[in-house]
Amino acid sequence: MTARPPLKLFGWQGIELQVPVAWELQAHGGDYKAGYAALDDGIDVRLQVRWSDLKRGALKAGSTIEEYRRKLERAYKGNLTFDTRSADFLPRRLRQDKDAVAFSWKAGRAGFGLAWHCHTCRRAVLAEILFGTGETDCQSGDWRSQEADTALSQRILKSLACHREDGQRLWAVYGFAFLAPDTYNLERPELVPGRLQFLLRESRRSWLRVERWALASQWTRKAPLDQWPAEVLKLMRVTPVGPLEQTETDVRGNPGCRFTRRALRRGLRRQERVDGLVWIAHEEDKVFAVVAGGGREDLPERVAATVVCG
Repeated sequence: MTARPPLKLFGWQGIELQVPVAWELQAHGGDYKAGYAALDDGIDVRLQVRWSDLKRGALKAGSTIEEYRRKLERAYKGNLTFDTRSADFLPRRLRQDKDAVAFSWKAGRAGFGLAWHCHTCRRAVLAEILFGTGETDCQSGDWRSQEADTALSQRILKSLACHREDGQRLWAVYGFAFLAPDTYNLERPELVPGRLQFLLRESRRSWLRVERWALASQWTRKAPLDQWPAEVLKLMRVTPVGPLEQTETDVRGNPGCRFTRRALRRGLRRQERVDGLVWIAHEEDKVFAVVAGGGREDLPERVAATVVCG
């Protein structure tokens, strides 16, 4: 019997899911209002999620599924088996404010998915888990059954969320996670080996930057912790106005540095206050930085308190 794979949390643009630990973000596009994300297991795409704002008077979730069915029929030239079913496998709390319909299909591949219209955040979401036909389980090597695929799909989809009740938005990829206020939208991610960077913006003057560097032991040999605030600001392309104020601090048991600086954005003739935290997690061998512009002095500490790595 194939063991149930352990799951981890994935978060992107307000979408949250528990997914197998081997699945990682492979592609993304759009923004909070309309976009997509795809995760793979190092071999093939395993999860696709699409979302969009619900327009006033939008039809029920069944219309979203019907549109997707027609798209699949065109892709597979009609060689498609497609079924819809009740989403009663979802916990009651997930069905209270949503119109939800589950679906499954089989052609060159097989898919099990869920479409819903959320009446609280006014978003339409379509999440789909994909399987190849005749595949073996990547962990045990056993041939997977359709029942096992369905059970895993339902387990994942039961965890689906499209908004939180605490005014936060989760970002969780590549073993790195943090919460940021949902008034901050992603402007630019930089997700490369060894460095993850999220630039989020609330307004022209109010922004948040969250970063993680791998191999802290190597980086800190080149620049000790007390030099990191200046280095971080240099990477952010800001020009200092006046001295950099910084103090040693403790960030959840890790050595850190709190800093504040009046800065001038390169190419712009305006000053802004920049507050930040940088710290080293020796156990994970990572360096983290949370920097905020716009005068919200406590924001770096609030975000840093939610950072998870591992």
